[in-house]
Amino acid sequence: MTPRFEKLPADQQVWIQDYVNGTLDEAAFSAFQDELASNADLRVILRRYLALDDHLRRGSDDSAGMAVSWPAVKAEAAIANPPATRWQSTLRRRGLLAAAA
Repeated sequence: MTPRFEKLPADQQVWIQDYVNGTLDEAAFSAFQDELASNADLRVILRRYLALDDHLRRGSDDSAGMAVSWPAVKAEAAIANPPATRWQSTLRRRGLLAAAA
């Protein structure tokens, strides 16, 4: 299972956010480094967070560097059951859509 940022303890989330924002003080940075040395999940999350932050700061349209894990959408289901617009719904209720076809 992929480690997730929101599952980290609050202090580790703050370390990552402060590190990225450049506001992590020396004592917290030292504790952060010690935890990174022994916590592989924290290292994975930090790398992902830094990659996302970099991508957002650059404002890049190139998503080749970002691994997106969105659920797959089945095209057949989307075509077979297109979302109804307000216009289509209104016409269906009035029976005008069937008459127009």
